Amino acid sequence: MSEHLLEVKNLHVSFRNVVGEVKAVRGVDFYLDRGETLGLVGESGCGKSVTVQTVMRLNPEPPAVIKQGSIVYDGVDLAKLDDKGMRKYRGKEFSMIFQDAMTSLNPTTRIGKQMKEMLRAHRDISDAEAKKIILRMLTMVGLPNPETIYSRFPHTLSGGQRQRVMIAMAMSCEPSILIADEPTTALDVTIQAQILEVMNKLKKEMNTSIIFITHNMGVVARMADRLAVMYAGQIIESGTAQDVFYRPKHPYTWGLLGSMPSLKGDVPERLMSIPGTPPDLFDPPRGCGFASRCEHCMNVCVNRVPPETEVAPGHRVRCWLLDPRCKTAVKPPIGRDSELIPGKEDA
Repeated sequence: MSEHLLEVKNLHVSFRNVVGEVKAVRGVDFYLDRGETLGLVGESGCGKSVTVQTVMRLNPEPPAVIKQGSIVYDGVDLAKLDDKGMRKYRGKEFSMIFQDAMTSLNPTTRIGKQMKEMLRAHRDISDAEAKKIILRMLTMVGLPNPETIYSRFPHTLSGGQRQRVMIAMAMSCEPSILIADEPTTALDVTIQAQILEVMNKLKKEMNTSIIFITHNMGVVARMADRLAVMYAGQIIESGTAQDVFYRPKHPYTWGLLGSMPSLKGDVPERLMSIPGTPPDLFDPPRGCGFASRCEHCMNVCVNRVPPETEVAPGHRVRCWLLDPRCKTAVKPPIGRDSELIPGKEDA
């Protein structure tokens, strides 16, 4: 039995169609412990959402196919369950906050009714008990006048209010794991900060584990205990937040961090950018997925997949630059501000 709450091993997921097969997830490994936050970061199209949707078995099968790998939650391999078997886990053990709250909520149904339907599907409670729980959750996420919100339609709420409703709905069954798929997208920075504060508060009060998906390294800096950087369907660097922010080892991670504006010091003329585009996963690269965009690319990078190297306890990287046979000494071209993770900067 796994010592972790959730453990994903060697997960491969493809989508088959008349044109061919999209190899969306290619050998992903990660784990999640109780009460911690794992940040899953990377560009759009790198496989973040497909990975977590596979954990909850939300991708329609077919066209999605789990080709190999395991998804072990509390001793049960979810990859082997059918849709009926997954129903007792979705909502109750796993909940998800989707990227666009407006399209995730039913525009024709009042907030209270939507939340009540979900709650009663997973818990044997009366209407009165369900309403009491819903009002308590709406209050916990910082919505004023929860009785009024309960009776309103989604389109009458602001973007921030709808996102808070989604968080309240996801947390109402007190799940063990909350998956947040870019929950602050399209919100202004003030509302983003409030949403992150609400999620951290609920995590502490309910001891919920969180998988936080984003392409914004700044957003995840204060949320995550550990980070996993994804590219081309693979996790290419993982470790504690301190390791990834202050001691990054993969050129792709350098690019993500270098694209963030500095909070102090001299302002550069231009922020770093990563040239090129992600590879076509209809025909994935034979070697490193990042090779065509990496300024440090070598012949071996193009022809062979880099092995995973543990550069420090828990800090793993897939890059040929870390191979002991590599004679090129490359220093990360970026340095991060200590304010990103207060109290966790290098001594």
